[in-house]
Amino acid sequence: MKKLILFFILSILLIGCATTKTSSEFLITKIQSEKDGQTLFLKNDKGQVYTTIISPANGNFVNVNQGDKISLDIKEIMEMEPPAIISKNIRIVEKSKLKRKTFLITKIRGEMDGKTLFLEDEKGQVYTTIISPANGNFIDVNEGDKISVEINDILEKMNPPAIISKNIEIVKE
Repeated sequence: MKKLILFFILSILLIGCATTKTSSEFLITKIQSEKDGQTLFLKNDKGQVYTTIISPANGNFVNVNQGDKISLDIKEIMEMEPPAIISKNIRIVEKSKLKRKTFLITKIRGEMDGKTLFLEDEKGQVYTTIISPANGNFIDVNEGDKISVEINDILEKMNPPAIISKNIEIVKE
């Protein structure tokens, strides 16, 4: 009987040790450009926040967007704030479903490293968005142009509301 109990306990321990998780899924909440890659800010299904650096030099670079859901293999987790994952084999599980909307540019204000666009939608609602090379959304536009904007977020508390934009295209009429 003692041998049976010992066998049962050892079996549980071995099974528990063999099922360590090395692959996880995360939502990309933010992307920060770096010198030779990007820092991805990630959130798991429990709401825990992590970062990982992707770059060609690390051999783990993939083209991703904010809002994409990814799966990655975890080599190591470094205790930092937030914890940093040393990752490999990054795969896109689900592409983001960002909303696209068309606007008329009513005014352009030059800024230090880009431009603030004043936009009007088909209902007459006014918004702003900032375009700059640093944001990765710079495009040469003029007042009166119609543009199609991929919207990451709308800051409703701003006056007028500010659109965090991405992938802006001029609409040809």
